[in-house]
Amino acid sequence: MSYRHTPEMGEISGFGGGYEKTCQDMLEAGVEWMLEHPEFEFSAEGYQGAVGLVYANNEETQELMHVIVNASKNKDGAPEADGAQIHGIMQRLGFIANNGWHAYVAQCRAGPKKVVQ
Repeated sequence: MSYRHTPEMGEISGFGGGYEKTCQDMLEAGVEWMLEHPEFEFSAEGYQGAVGLVYANNEETQELMHVIVNASKNKDGAPEADGAQIHGIMQRLGFIANNGWHAYVAQCRAGPKKVVQ
């Protein structure tokens, strides 16, 4: 099974191209890792309104963060993920960890919600 966005789910980043591909690669690697670790307990936090600052609260969540960063490596082996990508993917993985992939797909297909005034 592929854990990537389909067209009706929209993009993760909204930036398209290589940036979006990196986000998709990170999400898929994270979901696959979580499925391989069914006892995993997602625990992370950040600052409200501050994108790019996310902290793992346990070793497994820290390992998950390493997995998604490693999934962003370019052909030279250097990670390409920026803080916004890591934060955004970790938020999505937190939702998936708590609600499941199918609920995530339904949420994405329902479309974005107004969060910016």
